[in-house]
Amino acid sequence: MQQLIHSLGIDWKVLIAQTINFVVLALVLNYFLYKPILKTLDERKKKIADDIENQKLTEKKLREIESEKKDILEKARGEGNLLFKEVEKKASLLENRLRKEAEEQKVKIVSDGKKELNMEKEKMMREIKSEAQSLIKSAIEAGFKDISDPSLDQKITDGALISIR
Repeated sequence: MQQLIHSLGIDWKVLIAQTINFVVLALVLNYFLYKPILKTLDERKKKIADDIENQKLTEKKLREIESEKKDILEKARGEGNLLFKEVEKKASLLENRLRKEAEEQKVKIVSDGKKELNMEKEKMMREIKSEAQSLIKSAIEAGFKDISDPSLDQKITDGALISIR
């Protein structure tokens, strides 16, 4: 075996020195290069895992927010419909009240007009009767000027007035 090693040209001293150099180089590379690279890769893996987890949480929150938004919109639509119905109801009540008030006002105006018309009619009738009485009295007095009895004159005038009424 020694001949074989010698025939291949292997020198033990050089082989041990190269082995020591290789081990030192491997330790230096391991310490200064391999471990920092592994550390960086582990940090990146951890950051990626955290980002994936954060993305999942964000998506979950987004779904929850969308669900809340949908619920709020449905609730708002419901409240809007209720408010609209309430406004319609109030508008209908107001319309009915205003119509009733307008009808009452119309009836009052007509009633007041009739009263005023009746009062004017009565006033005119009184004026006409008064005028007619004056005319009849003047006509009777002119026709019966020769009668000297004032009581007879009064009876005739009263009789004529009663027949006119």
